[in-house]
Amino acid sequence: MVQTYKSHLLSKQQLTHNVYLFRFGLDEPNELIFTPGQYMILFVPQSEDEPASPGLQRGEPICRLYSIASLASPNSALAGEGGTNSFELLIEIIPNGLASEFLLKLDSATEVTFQGPAGQFTLAQNNKDKVFMVTGTGIAPVRSILLTALTNSQPTTHNSSPITNYQLLWGLPTFKDVYFLEEFKQLAAVHSNFTFTICLSRETKLSSIPEEDRQFFKLGHVNDNIQLDLTNTDYYLCGSPKVIESLKSYLAANNVEPNSIIFEKF
Repeated sequence: MVQTYKSHLLSKQQLTHNVYLFRFGLDEPNELIFTPGQYMILFVPQSEDEPASPGLQRGEPICRLYSIASLASPNSALAGEGGTNSFELLIEIIPNGLASEFLLKLDSATEVTFQGPAGQFTLAQNNKDKVFMVTGTGIAPVRSILLTALTNSQPTTHNSSPITNYQLLWGLPTFKDVYFLEEFKQLAAVHSNFTFTICLSRETKLSSIPEEDRQFFKLGHVNDNIQLDLTNTDYYLCGSPKVIESLKSYLAANNVEPNSIIFEKF
């Protein structure tokens, strides 16, 4: 059920030149129950003295949708709901964007209003392997899904037989645009059923990457670096509408069934 939340900023971390991780604490109500992959609706306040944005009344807040990027709950089930008193949003700052300017200037004393959670970009309840094909900040809901699924499961070894395998293919332009690398490396070290590859579309070589980390990188786009499994795999796509349509067309052309493709456009 979508609910209204009053919150405040707990922390703001700059990850790259234009990507920030915001963490919000909940005031009223003080617990958020969500399923990994869902989003929150941010209400950006507008001044009564400023001209109204198209389609809005003067002073009416502007709504922006942001996927929750954090762990659902320390004890939540693999794809089930989990309660928490804080949540994280991964946000790409758009120059002169209304929401971006609001968030960059935000301090802990300002009350922030959200509604949510909402959205259906969540794990299907089956035993299929999961492949995530994402670009840019489309990693946000996938990070929430992976953190929750893997953190709340038992560590695996290369001698064990995990029920579900998770593979992440994440497209970014250059090595300078990479974040969460250490986090995903730690997850992969503990859980042998999780692997990830960061695909760099605007690099021509990997020599600028530390040698010990090159195993996690490939040149090119996401669909250049995937081996398709048509028998026991669901494909989760998250990115811009153009990217999603391109990936959907690629999967369809390679005979992936439509009911095995789950996607979220932003």
